[in-house]
Amino acid sequence: MEDGQPSDAVSRARLQGKRAALSLVVVVAVVFIGASAAQIIPAVFGWQIRPLPPAPVGTRTRTCADGIRALADAIDRTGGAPADWDGAAAHVARACAASSEGLDAWAALMRLRYARLQLVQDHDAELAELRRNVDAHIAAELR
Repeated sequence: MEDGQPSDAVSRARLQGKRAALSLVVVVAVVFIGASAAQIIPAVFGWQIRPLPPAPVGTRTRTCADGIRALADAIDRTGGAPADWDGAAAHVARACAASSEGLDAWAALMRLRYARLQLVQDHDAELAELRRNVDAHIAAELR
């Protein structure tokens, strides 16, 4: 080490340390992006929908499924603003909160409702996909 300059060995060690740290950051970033994409992409495109399982009458799962179906039908009939929405929706939301499948079904219903409220007229083709998504969250035996 002359004139305050680090030796070649120290310089190489620092450079290797920087490369290792940058490599670690890149690996962590790639893993994070991959894990995020693996969760977000199926949710956005509706892949791997887990429907509410069939359940006996009176259970939270059945109340959620029946309520989602009834509210979706009411949205279709009234253009998104059923008169008795608040009371019925609160009851169904509580039942759906008991499981992740119920929460997914509730989210699909909310997407349908908000789209129906925002679209003015004759957009049935656009809304059909959202309705199919709501229906997919309900077990075939309960549709």
